[in-house]
Amino acid sequence: MIGLVGWIALCALAASRHAMLSWHYFATAGQTLLTPPGGLHVYGEHPELQFGPLTMAVCALLGLAPSTAAAVIACVMMLVLGLAAIAILGRLSAGHHGGRVSTRTAMLYVALLAPLWLVLAVHYGHLDDALALFFMAAAVAQGKRDRWLTAALLLAAASGAKPWVVPMAMILLAAPRPARLKAFTIFVVGTALPWIPFVLADSRTMQLSRFVIDVADDSVLRQIGSLSVATPTWVRPTQFLIGAALAIWLARRGRWVCVPFAVLSVRLLTDPQTYLYYSTGLAVAAAIADLTRNDRRPILTGLVVGWSAVTMLLATPGQLTGAGTVRLVGLLAGIVVVIVDDGWSPAAARRNITRDDARTTVTVQRHTQHVVPARPAVTATAPDLVAPTTPSVGNAPRVDEHPTVTTFTMEKLPDPPKLGELWTRTRRPLRPSASSRLIRR
Repeated sequence: MIGLVGWIALCALAASRHAMLSWHYFATAGQTLLTPPGGLHVYGEHPELQFGPLTMAVCALLGLAPSTAAAVIACVMMLVLGLAAIAILGRLSAGHHGGRVSTRTAMLYVALLAPLWLVLAVHYGHLDDALALFFMAAAVAQGKRDRWLTAALLLAAASGAKPWVVPMAMILLAAPRPARLKAFTIFVVGTALPWIPFVLADSRTMQLSRFVIDVADDSVLRQIGSLSVATPTWVRPTQFLIGAALAIWLARRGRWVCVPFAVLSVRLLTDPQTYLYYSTGLAVAAAIADLTRNDRRPILTGLVVGWSAVTMLLATPGQLTGAGTVRLVGLLAGIVVVIVDDGWSPAAARRNITRDDARTTVTVQRHTQHVVPARPAVTATAPDLVAPTTPSVGNAPRVDEHPTVTTFTMEKLPDPPKLGELWTRTRRPLRPSASSRLIRR
């Protein structure tokens, strides 16, 4: 525990050297929304604000405080959201596996997620991503509890914080048929309704392509041969369509907990920039998938943290191509894992039995089969239970008592436990007929 605290403190110190680098976007949003003639024209006047109305509302509330105080409050808020997201992940895993998460497992995931969350919250200060990731984790947790309407509302809140959450709505395909239509209706209404005032006030709100981002030399787009200086026009539609298609495929095969990871992987594969805080969302989505695996192994989380660290070390002018190659291989490897691996299937869960449990099962089955053979009910005469004969009187012949007939009935218990097939045996002597009671007098 001391080592974990020291690790988090070291990461926080490194992240705070250049703190809140992107906070000026959110400060601008809050000031514009509160100051006339901005108001609902905020998206038309500032197309660089690439977040949703929910984040805009939070920025407006923070804009009521002085600029320095607002930045500090926002930083603390994002750290609290990170702690809450980790707590949700712990409850999600405990509910999925039917027990508490071990201290060792919890410390491992905290050690993997803490550095990247500190990069998001302290170094860059991206409030929109912090809100979106928190609501995303909460939505998955509600889905695991079969509270699909609440999950739909939380997904709408996440998309209101950051629009790239929209393809994750395919999670709702895992809902039962009676609740599926209601869940999608709640999501669509909850996502579209906050945008209506901005769209009606300024038609430029929907012209999202006006703002372009320069293509980084270590991006995947460069590795696949894109020579564009700015964001190609096909990038955003491709992110949405491929992400939604992959999400539908996973949801139809019962791996809907992997949908956030798949959607974010597709986004990073086609995104023109390579900011380190992008990996924070992917790491949280990977932790959601890993903690709901049947064995809880941090395969995806370790993969994301690993290639993110390597690309950060290679982000120098002479090694940008190598960093882009590592990013491409890491993202593709993660997508392959969620498609091929059956670690989230119910069949794999039934096979996930420890050696001690297996030995116990075999022992009980052998014992049960030895004591009570599994065979149908039979009726037999028990020679050792035949009543003694009645002595003769004079020269009269003797009539033996009718032998006792014993019935052995095998009855299977309802819903037997997982320790073999338990059977009970009942012994009921048949009542002798009246003719068998005749005794020569």
